[in-house]
Amino acid sequence: MDVQQLRIETEKDGLVHLKKFMICPVLHSFISDGTVDPSLFDERINSYSISRLEYVLRTFFSINEPKTSFDTWSSIASYAVTNITPSVTRETWGRYRAVLIKSINLGLERGLGPEELVRDWLMAIKAAKAPAKIELRKHRDRNEKATKLTQQELYTLRLYAKNEIENFAVDWLEVSLCAGIRPVEIQTAELHFLQEGVFLSCRNVIKNERTKERLANGTYSERRLIPLAPVSFHSVKLIEQTLAKLHNLIEASDGYKAVYSKCRVALRDLSEKALGYKISISVGRKQFAANLKSLEIDNEEIANQMGHTDPTRPRRSYGKKSNGFATRASDES
Repeated sequence: MDVQQLRIETEKDGLVHLKKFMICPVLHSFISDGTVDPSLFDERINSYSISRLEYVLRTFFSINEPKTSFDTWSSIASYAVTNITPSVTRETWGRYRAVLIKSINLGLERGLGPEELVRDWLMAIKAAKAPAKIELRKHRDRNEKATKLTQQELYTLRLYAKNEIENFAVDWLEVSLCAGIRPVEIQTAELHFLQEGVFLSCRNVIKNERTKERLANGTYSERRLIPLAPVSFHSVKLIEQTLAKLHNLIEASDGYKAVYSKCRVALRDLSEKALGYKISISVGRKQFAANLKSLEIDNEEIANQMGHTDPTRPRRSYGKKSNGFATRASDES
């Protein structure tokens, strides 16, 4: 296996020794494909553990340069201890800790880095403690629906999601945040990898007679194309996986309405447990609008991306500009 990075350390004898770190197959799998291949692990690992690991990696690499060198786990371990333990219970942290330890142990067993340093990373993770109980954050009205979605709220929901339907409901919420599509529109959503960039298309939901007339005379498109330029590579992969999973769930159940109903209830209950108030899938669409407003996108373009014929509608409704947290790609470099 290739050596990607060398670390130089001076030992007590005064001699300089090179500490070699090899490419980590887990990180290489995630950075290349947006997913972690379970077969990389020597022992069986369940899908829930893989989902937790992928979420930690996705959030870590959203603010750090993607690197496949095994010593990246030192930073990932520190990130997890600092950012996850304050937000979850002791029981939930135990689940995240287990899959992080499995990943680092895999490298230790395969000799991907110096044993002494790797064991230090493992000790840091094992020593980290989370509170026995998390106090729910206060909200103006427990029964009031949220009108915005912060990155911390999405992060907390990810940490608390335990079963398949809860994890999928949070995935759906993130798709709504990334693309601003209505819940019902996800049935017809498709990804397009074009020369101009990555786009998501979906069939517009027609609600009023005026729009139906415009559709009939050809002045309004049946489908709309939403640019995903502000969205990271790993979020695009998440969208791709969510669309595929949705179609599988629809085929295995009584159709879209049954899947949506289960996800709506799961997200409602999960958010009340994790946050102390209700979050719906549609909140992602409201935050999508707030993010576009914060980027100073003009009214007509926002309306087009959200599937409205009235360019003033998104400005009058949905999320406030002050709630937006999106940045342009050039601003992040």
